[in-house]
Amino acid sequence: MNKVVGQTMTADDAPLPVLSGSGVREPAVVREARIMAVIGIVFWGAATLVSLLVVGVLFSSSIGGLELVLLLGAIWLLMLFALLLLANISILLRLRAKDERAWAAQRFLSVLGLLLFPVGTAMHWLILSRWSRPDVKEWFGMQSGERVGE
Repeated sequence: MNKVVGQTMTADDAPLPVLSGSGVREPAVVREARIMAVIGIVFWGAATLVSLLVVGVLFSSSIGGLELVLLLGAIWLLMLFALLLLANISILLRLRAKDERAWAAQRFLSVLGLLLFPVGTAMHWLILSRWSRPDVKEWFGMQSGERVGE
């Protein structure tokens, strides 16, 4: 790649690592998605542990009407956080394996991540804005016009 003297290099221009000797370079957005999955694992793991602690405290206390509602809400949040934790672990493993189902799953989770205003919105928008590029689809072994599952 030829650069004009004085022109700055962007993240997309930087050399990309080659994984597993395939000869195809990993797009920067895939590497960023893996980093986001690790951040998600830490965040949702902590949320799951806190929810588990709250459920334990509420469950050990005397249960009245309000405490029962709080306990049920805490259990619901515990299940939601645990599901998001497992989804991020799955995404991380599938992105490493270049599984094309990870492409669709990451897209779905990034759409949900747009709701995590303001930081999640910004991070997931960066992923989504580049996720359908031809080089990313090629990395996952998909044709440019191909949809997952076809």
